[in-house]
Amino acid sequence: MIEGRSIVHEVTFPHPPERVWQALVTPHEMTSWLMPGDGFTPVPGRHFTMECEPYGLLHGEVLEADPPRRLAYRWVGSFGATVVTFQLTPTPTGTHVRLEHSGWDASNGPDQIRFDGGWGHKLGDALGALLTPAPPRRGKSEAHSDHD
Repeated sequence: MIEGRSIVHEVTFPHPPERVWQALVTPHEMTSWLMPGDGFTPVPGRHFTMECEPYGLLHGEVLEADPPRRLAYRWVGSFGATVVTFQLTPTPTGTHVRLEHSGWDASNGPDQIRFDGGWGHKLGDALGALLTPAPPRRGKSEAHSDHD
């Protein structure tokens, strides 16, 4: 949801913070739920790029990395410069994730609306699917394998 100059989304996953952190910072996992990129390492000062359709190449810089609690990075693209912050909080049954994507202003309002919808899908659906994949479907041969 849009809150002033920020986009804020919150979701709770039934996984420990360490597992959620891994999905946020491991390049091949980031590619599967967020977008493809190059050079990401969760080290402050580290520069990286990500391919964001329809915006093209985003230039990023890690601002903060406090595993497995907090991750922040700057994105610079055609929409301007913004900051994405993930706050992970353990719960009795998993991890609460609060995403804040800040730095929007009146000049990039339409982009803020587009990113708000994108984060709803990326954080809730795509990251959720990565963390909790659907069980494999049993085929006919597997279902009857006790007769072999």
